[in-house]
Amino acid sequence: MAKQKKALPTTPVQSQASQLLKLPPELRNTVYNYVAQGESTSTIHLGTGKEPQHRVHDPALARVCRQLRQEYKSIFVTEAPRFATRLVAHLVNFDASGLVPAIAAISRPSSSVTRAYTLHIELNNFFDVHALFCLAFGRPTEDPTTKRQLKYDLIISYNPKSFDTDYCDKCLGRNAGTSDWEKFREAFEAAHLRYAAPKKAKKRKKPQTQKKASREDGGCKGMRLK
Repeated sequence: MAKQKKALPTTPVQSQASQLLKLPPELRNTVYNYVAQGESTSTIHLGTGKEPQHRVHDPALARVCRQLRQEYKSIFVTEAPRFATRLVAHLVNFDASGLVPAIAAISRPSSSVTRAYTLHIELNNFFDVHALFCLAFGRPTEDPTTKRQLKYDLIISYNPKSFDTDYCDKCLGRNAGTSDWEKFREAFEAAHLRYAAPKKAKKRKKPQTQKKASREDGGCKGMRLK
């Protein structure tokens, strides 16, 4: 019979007040400013529709408790974009119509900061090919501070269980060879390889080790029958 382990005596953990929240409000705001200015990446999520809205991704400190969220988020929205060296914009189905208004709404980068951009495009089977053409060739992306077209990196993600990769691959193959178009093809191929890697890892089976038979188990391997 299996031995039952005795339950170890436990003592309830006493909740301790945060040392940060004990500080006066003006000192807490100073700490929040230092933390926000140290953020290297600022992330926004773009909505869809005729009047797309955007929201700033909640920072880690704002997810600790309700009080920190209320006190820190307003400072983060104002200060973090000024010092972040990279702005990541999440788009749905190549719809970048709200990108320029979203960039114009957030704080401008500091004079000592060179901001880089990344478009993270989240695809589903309802993406609009016209929106893809507009983003690749129509150039609906303009930096409101310099009035120049944005130079951005691309990341594409989708649900590998339901997304029609063949249809998207055909759409991206229409204008092969164009430099702007190849950027999207390379991002899609990178996503395809990224999702295919876990499947290959699951198919690999560990080599089976042969268990030596013992007399206690009734094995007869290596025994001669007389």
